[in-house]
Amino acid sequence: MISRRKFVTGGAALAAYAALPAQSALRVNNLGGFGGGGKPIALVQTAKAVVDSGATTLEITYNAPKVGNLLWLGVFAVDTSAINITTPTGYSVANTEVDMSATLEVVCGTYFKKADGTEGTAITITVSVAANGIAIHFMEFSGFPNPTKDRVATASRNNTTAITISSGTTAETSAAKEIAIAFGGIEKNGITSATLTNSFTAAEITDGPLAPLGAASAYKILDSVGAQETTITFVDTTANDSAIGMISTFKTS
Repeated sequence: MISRRKFVTGGAALAAYAALPAQSALRVNNLGGFGGGGKPIALVQTAKAVVDSGATTLEITYNAPKVGNLLWLGVFAVDTSAINITTPTGYSVANTEVDMSATLEVVCGTYFKKADGTEGTAITITVSVAANGIAIHFMEFSGFPNPTKDRVATASRNNTTAITISSGTTAETSAAKEIAIAFGGIEKNGITSATLTNSFTAAEITDGPLAPLGAASAYKILDSVGAQETTITFVDTTANDSAIGMISTFKTS
């Protein structure tokens, strides 16, 4: 089950802004902070994929990225035995993989790269065992001439019925113009939506219709230095169990 959304950004958005009356000038801030070369940091597209059981691989599809943009992947998987994620080809680790033993084994990792034209329109994620379920989220952002990982944090909780998970809190970012990307996974299905704190915007929500997993991704375009955190509250139809949250920030150069 795969879905994707595409966002119109760049020249078209700036042209629309230029045509606004003077009293509407502050609306340009909705595009986010400006990255290297004066280009705004902006979300280009998101995508997600999920498989329910018995798979060691899962393919996610998306529109062909623009060379130079920041690409991000979040992966969450569950199984009855220990499970690991193979770092996707061409990507670097954003948040170190977290593997936690709970009612099931759960694993979470995030990855990033600068688009170089070799990505095509799909990538396959591989895990170490035939998983009960795998979820992948993908995001592409413009305004990054040389995306560089800055700050990271993780958080987890084990065998509780709480419906929230923190991303963890980063150290203060080293630049004002950055993007913060959060990802969280939970060991239960029936997820219908998720809410976020600290002005993060939801990107994708995943529910494993059969597999016991749910996932949420979110982002925040920054315009000042500071520590970053968001708390994800999952809205679902079943009791919750263990969860992992993580966050990473990226500088434009």
